[in-house]
Amino acid sequence: MSQKLEKLKEAEVCVYPYAYEDDEIDLYELFLVLKKRWKTIVSSTLILVAVATVYIFLAKPVYKSDFVLKLPIKLIMTEKSNLMEIPEITPFEVKEYINPINRFLKDKKYEKVAKFLDLPEKDVKNLVSINVNTIRNNNKIVKIELETYEPSKIPIYAKKVYGYLQNNPSLKEKLQLEEQTIKENIKTISSKLKELKKLRD
Repeated sequence: MSQKLEKLKEAEVCVYPYAYEDDEIDLYELFLVLKKRWKTIVSSTLILVAVATVYIFLAKPVYKSDFVLKLPIKLIMTEKSNLMEIPEITPFEVKEYINPINRFLKDKKYEKVAKFLDLPEKDVKNLVSINVNTIRNNNKIVKIELETYEPSKIPIYAKKVYGYLQNNPSLKEKLQLEEQTIKENIKTISSKLKELKKLRD
């Protein structure tokens, strides 16, 4: 029995020092490894710096600009007879109209983008991306970001994006439907006003 206890004590004594030694970091050994491999470390660092420098000088600079677009608004009469402004097209819908153009730009299908924006294909090739960002707590305006290699063309791109949104067939159709419903509402309101005048007289 006493022999078993002694063996257990020896086992406990042996276990702890080895576990402690495994957790220790020997700085001298680490220094020796670094000293031995210093050529590899320096050469790989120099290669990475050289590649980054070459990329910086060869890559085309991308210029970024943004503009704010005010969405068309319709007036609606509330139950309390107050006029309320509601955008005829939501920021989400603007994103939906712009997303196909952005996809075509990423896929380098410049002829399709040229048709959408009514631009020459050589000008479209300088366009990197068009992004639509919503402005927090404001559904009446959107921020459109343009990224291009040619900063002098930014005003032209902005006008063409605005023109595309304005002349978009589905948007035009939606605006015409809204216009029709507003005209019908005006007719019904004016007829009700006439009836009220007759009742009053």
